Amino acid sequence: MEFEYREIVKDEFDEFIELQAIVGGLPPRDTMSPITLSAMNIKDPRVGWLSGAFHKGKMVGFINAFATARPGTVFGHMLGVLPEYRDVEIAQNLLRFSFEQYKKSNMQKVCWTYEPLESKNSHLYLNNLGGRIITYFKGHYHLDSGLHHGMPQDRFLIEFDMDNDTGRSRGQKTCEQALGDFPLVSQDSLPRVEEVLVEIPGNLREIQTRDEAEMLKWRMETREVFDEYINNRGLQAVELFSNKAGGQRRSYILLKRMP
Repeated sequence: MEFEYREIVKDEFDEFIELQAIVGGLPPRDTMSPITLSAMNIKDPRVGWLSGAFHKGKMVGFINAFATARPGTVFGHMLGVLPEYRDVEIAQNLLRFSFEQYKKSNMQKVCWTYEPLESKNSHLYLNNLGGRIITYFKGHYHLDSGLHHGMPQDRFLIEFDMDNDTGRSRGQKTCEQALGDFPLVSQDSLPRVEEVLVEIPGNLREIQTRDEAEMLKWRMETREVFDEYINNRGLQAVELFSNKAGGQRRSYILLKRMP
C-alpha cells in the first residue's frame, strides 16, 4: 500500500476529530475542537503542527504537536493510527515526516508523553527512533473514558534530539542476555544500581479487555519502580526487550544512567 504524508488543512479538521475519537477511544468532550485546531494551524507565529497519513485520500493516521516556551523544543501531543493500518510502519513514517517539519522551523528537540505499559510504543520510540525517557508522570491526564477507564493515566515523558539520526539500531543484546546481565527490579526489590530491567505487559490492550483489576495491578506495581528510578535516581529508559515465554509475550524496559 502507498501512503501520503502531509500537513492537515482546515477542510480536514472534522476527519481529524473523528479519527482522534476512534483511535483514542474518546467521547466527543475529550477530543480537540475545531477552534483549537484552527489555532494550531497558524503558521506565523508558529503555534503547532498537524500532520496526517492518507491512503487513497482517507486519513488513516495523525500527529499533532505544539510549540513550547522552551526555545527550539516541540511537544508532540497525540499520535494515532487506525487499527487496521497499525502493522505497516505508518506511525514511524509519520513521526519522521513530522520531525522534518519541525526542523524546517528550526526546532532541535521534540518531546511527548505516552503510556508506560504499552510495549509496542516503547519499541517504536526507544528502539526504532532512539528516544530517552526522562520523566515519569503520575496521574498525568484526568481521563476515565473509553480505553482509559479504570486506570490512572500515568505517562512517560520521552525526549528526542533531532540532530541525531532518527533511525537508531537496537543494541546487540537479546532479551535472554539482558535478563542475565541486568537485575529485574520490582516494588519489593529496588537495589541501588545503575542499570535495571522493569517488566511491563507484553500486550496491554489484551489485559484491558480481559481484566481491569490485573491492568490496575500492573499500573500500581510499576508506578513505584519507575518513579523511584527515573524521577528520584535520575536513570533513563533507553531500550525495550521482548520474548515469548509460556506462549505469552513478555516485555522489559531497560533503565540506565546516561552521560
